[in-house]
Amino acid sequence: MSEDAVSTGAGAPVDEALLLMLEHAVRHLPVVARDGTVVGLVEDVDLLAAEGHAPFRLRRAITTAADVEEVVDLARRLPQSLLSADAAGVAPLRVMATRSIIVEAMIRRLLELTVQACGPAPAPFAWLVLGSTGRRESFPASDADTALVWDADDEDAATSRWMEDLAGRVVRALADCGVSSDAHGVVATDPRFARPRTQWQRSVARWLADPMATDALTYMSALLDGRIVAGAGAGPDRMLGEALSAAARDEAMVRALGRHALAHRPPTGFVRELVVQHTGENRGRLDLKLHGMTPVVDLARYGAAAARSTAVDTPQRLRDAAAAGVLRDADAAVLDEVFTLVAGLRLERQLEAIRAGQEPDDLLDPRTLSPFARRHLRDGFRAVTQVQHWLQGVLALGG
Repeated sequence: MSEDAVSTGAGAPVDEALLLMLEHAVRHLPVVARDGTVVGLVEDVDLLAAEGHAPFRLRRAITTAADVEEVVDLARRLPQSLLSADAAGVAPLRVMATRSIIVEAMIRRLLELTVQACGPAPAPFAWLVLGSTGRRESFPASDADTALVWDADDEDAATSRWMEDLAGRVVRALADCGVSSDAHGVVATDPRFARPRTQWQRSVARWLADPMATDALTYMSALLDGRIVAGAGAGPDRMLGEALSAAARDEAMVRALGRHALAHRPPTGFVRELVVQHTGENRGRLDLKLHGMTPVVDLARYGAAAARSTAVDTPQRLRDAAAAGVLRDADAAVLDEVFTLVAGLRLERQLEAIRAGQEPDDLLDPRTLSPFARRHLRDGFRAVTQVQHWLQGVLALGG
């Protein structure tokens, strides 16, 4: 058996246990009591009897792929794997987490294979996933936000070239797998997101010193959603944790994150209970990511920072913010409901597109929804707007 076996508590939800097994590619999970005593052992077949094994099989196959071409071939099965999970009744939030974990597995195996081809790394490094993948809230249409940090002198040009080559190979292979990179440059091939550790640390200090400076919130928001998925080395591993701790302790940064959470507002135009965009190329349609999920994600990120929570996923961030008194209990609950509602609609529409042989996107024509669903969506957006108005008042009062 594996050393340092992954385990779970006796009171853990089944969903949590399944994601833990999927993340670590294990089929057996010891269950331990609070005193550390092993009280049982569950297998994936115990928990997946009614849900199918497609994501687990795919995750394991990627982990042992012999070369990059095999990873790319296996990646083509991901959409069907998600369809299978959805057909088996898996909850949308867990389908999103499953997709994120499998993308992480692709990155990890691509890195391993690329290092084998390039030779040993000249310095310890860590590869980060950011954004929705880092939060484990990605969708079939989601791109991959990535970053790279390594432990070497700023003037070590040879190491920088090696890391640049590594990032280029992995990002290109990931694109071949059907996972595109962020269109705005949040990718490990961009020098802004691929730096030696000391450069990252200086940049974090600069962003904390002036949170409202150009792009400072963009960078810090990305790091706050970050997760290390591969690499080794105490320096790179510590860099992310140090940055997050510094941001949570910095009152100016927390307040800036609060103001940032007011930047994206749900649409307020209502025509016969339809919530739509009235101008631009998407006229008559709703961008579920930008106008539906982003406002809640931003509010949750602020709440977690203010509560000094280490949570990365949006639902847990909301719970932690409520527990710390940063958000009112009722507001955290309604934000969680809206997040779950919009996530379900977004996933449903994207999976429908995959079934129809189309490219999934984030746009929804509200006229395709039932009157009940339209009202629920409208009321949810109004509730998010009310929370934003409340937060605006809190920030204005210096709370």
